[in-house]
Amino acid sequence: MARVKKILEKMDGPVAIIGESAGATVALLAAAEYKNVHTLITICGVAQPTTPISPYLQHRAPALPEAVKRLDSLSFASSLSIHSLRSWYDPVVGKKYSVAPAATVHTLLVPGHLFTILCCLTVLSWYVIRLVRDKEHLLPL
Repeated sequence: MARVKKILEKMDGPVAIIGESAGATVALLAAAEYKNVHTLITICGVAQPTTPISPYLQHRAPALPEAVKRLDSLSFASSLSIHSLRSWYDPVVGKKYSVAPAATVHTLLVPGHLFTILCCLTVLSWYVIRLVRDKEHLLPL
């Protein structure tokens, strides 16, 4: 989180943040803290304070459980545009945990956690870019 804060403090003008999987938690925390964030996109993200964290993930990311608990007390600027992109089938982060508060939900017809993230960052990147740039004229999937 310290690296993200350092970058956001240097940014002038509006900023878009994209967080995938456990990184969505960091993106949510940053978007709540910095008012220059105009768009937040989570991709298969850990976006709810009740998300169960496996022992394996706790070992790999020791700060994650505490960060997830902090999601319970967040408030966002009314101008913030929030989008949660999720797979129709994600065995890693379930549907009820992958949708950020007040988010527009985009359920993608891509199976699996990592494959959905990969697609969003490559072949579906046009759609993610469109979400950042154009809040009112989204293309349907």
